[in-house]
Amino acid sequence: ADAPGLLAKYGVEYVVVGPLERNAVKVNEQFFSRYLLVGEIGEYRLFKITQ
Repeated sequence: ADAPGLLAKYGVEYVVVGPLERNAVKVNEQFFSRYLLVGEIGEYRLFKITQ
């Protein structure tokens, strides 16, 4: 799947990555490195999705 395309299609503005996401799926940390990390608390990270 084209992740950036899906994020744009559905108008996603922010993504939270935490323990639940990491346990449910393999999170591609390198993919999120292209986006601004706007917050981090413990194991949770909040990314601002820019198109």
